[in-house]
Amino acid sequence: MRPDGAPPSSKEATKTPADSEEGKGPADTKTPEGRAGRREKELPGLLSSPARKLTAGLLVTGLIVLLGCVLWPSVLWDQFVYRYFWGSTEADAVGHPVNGVTEDYNLISTTVYGILLASAVYLIHHEFNKRKIKIDTRYIMALIPWVFFGTLMRALEDSSYFSLPAAYVFIAPQIYVLVGVFVISLTLLSNTVWWETHSSITLLFISAISVVITFVGSAGDVPEYVLWLAGASTIAVCVPVFHFSITNQMETPTTLFFAGLQVVAGPLFLVLYWCAYPGSWGPIGEGNVVLHPVEGIVVPVLALGVTVLIFILFKWMASRSSKLGPLASKMSTLIILGHMMDAAATYRALDFYNYGEKHVLPNTLIVWAGTGLVMFPLKAIAMGFVLYVLEVEFRKDLSRAPMLRGLLRAALLILGLSPGLRDLFRLVMGV
Repeated sequence: MRPDGAPPSSKEATKTPADSEEGKGPADTKTPEGRAGRREKELPGLLSSPARKLTAGLLVTGLIVLLGCVLWPSVLWDQFVYRYFWGSTEADAVGHPVNGVTEDYNLISTTVYGILLASAVYLIHHEFNKRKIKIDTRYIMALIPWVFFGTLMRALEDSSYFSLPAAYVFIAPQIYVLVGVFVISLTLLSNTVWWETHSSITLLFISAISVVITFVGSAGDVPEYVLWLAGASTIAVCVPVFHFSITNQMETPTTLFFAGLQVVAGPLFLVLYWCAYPGSWGPIGEGNVVLHPVEGIVVPVLALGVTVLIFILFKWMASRSSKLGPLASKMSTLIILGHMMDAAATYRALDFYNYGEKHVLPNTLIVWAGTGLVMFPLKAIAMGFVLYVLEVEFRKDLSRAPMLRGLLRAALLILGLSPGLRDLFRLVMGV
């Protein structure tokens, strides 16, 4: 109660007709436009407007291409999809050109894959950001076992370990999609209430999938006891991980790291077995494979040496301008090291062992320079520019979007470290 003539209270003064009705929402929800706007705000994750439009656009484009391949195969499939995309995968799987198509990337495939990668980063960012998943240094470091898994499987495919059609899955870019699905699914799952009581079972399931892939996808000439040993190595890693998951509450980075250790155990055993008994499977034959174990030392040392030089340069630049300090941070240095691994492995493979370069721009520059050494300044300039933009020029903007900054850092590291490790394993295995 208040005396007559007294001014209304602030609560009463701001009350609107819509608020005065109990159980009613804001007034604008009574109009069709207001209800539509409210529904759009309530749509979660990938159903929100920008992500939904992008997802729909990708799906519609894929369906149009698929329909075109069915209705006009001689035009769309033969002259476009096969020529610029699938033909290179098939040539890579069999180890020689098929229907005039080589395993090398081309300008069209590189452009399309770049667009798809950018779209994937956006959609992942949108979903992770809504669930408040952190992409920090711990998370990025936890991805490294998965990078090893993808590159080891890719190297095994180069050794003809997998039979067709299973081999198609372990050729880039399909192998990146496979590993990405594993990592993203596990990340999303580990941030649910369900995970708190089912994490151990899920990790066992991941190990089982790894063992199944090892057995089912293998070529017929792989010794059976090798398959059993590969499976046993996965189980050997699974046991302590399973025990740890029962006795400890694992956060997302820890989950990813231990799951990555599980899946990498089998492929790592197979690569080591190949190095011990070269030519144990595949058309080359035992005794006809020339290993290059010295490259297992030369390539990392070379990459590390160049990275140290770049780090010293960045430190000197930071001493002249404190604004450039982030260029010499631990994460920037790790990204540079990943790309120098790629440069060092490419240089050694091309200049000393007569390998070839698949990517369009590096191949053009290598042919022009006549040596794979050009990869070092190419990578240094490209990564220096990208890191400057990411860590210096837009540092304040990205500090307000840590999720996006983390995803970009992870993508940069993977794009350098993954091909570098794959080339390194190929060199060591002699395939």
